[in-house]
Amino acid sequence: MVGTQRKKPAVASQNNADAVANIVGKIRAIEVVLSMDPASTELLAQLPASLNQFNEWMIRKDGIRKGIPDVDLRSNGPQTLRRDSELSKQAKAALDALKEITSGRRLSGREQRLSNVQARLSLSEKLRGIIESKYCNLLNKVESLQLELAKAGAKYASSIEKANAELLELRTQLQEEREKTAELTRAFRNVKPMRGA
Repeated sequence: MVGTQRKKPAVASQNNADAVANIVGKIRAIEVVLSMDPASTELLAQLPASLNQFNEWMIRKDGIRKGIPDVDLRSNGPQTLRRDSELSKQAKAALDALKEITSGRRLSGREQRLSNVQARLSLSEKLRGIIESKYCNLLNKVESLQLELAKAGAKYASSIEKANAELLELRTQLQEEREKTAELTRAFRNVKPMRGA
């Protein structure tokens, strides 16, 4: 039966969307800092180094985090990140790229820049792979929904066809009954009343 699942309340759906937007904002903030050439030590020190720190990490619009996008990000529970495997992969990829850059801080200037570019490239490739995977999943879901819609449409058309056939049959029966009634009415009128004996 279609539509047997309970819908989430509007507030729950909005809270979920806000939580996802919050996590995406954190990932984008890390990407922005990693894209700076060279990423400053001060900004890198403000970024989380683990998933636990990522979940607890907050950015205030009025904060002193110069260079990080002007956003207001909140801490989130670990279950929020675990619930969305694609976002979890993106967060881990961003943190891995950050680790690559910070581990290369002992390198010379040229080596450091090369390490930064390699880390950003690695992050970009991981994110592209995650996005491609999510795109394929969504494409499969769309195809599945289109198939369900086609089946429902065929079932609906079949039901309409059956109902039309039944309606035609009932019209035919009604017409036959009307003709019988008219014939009986004529026969009744033709019968002379019997006069009392």
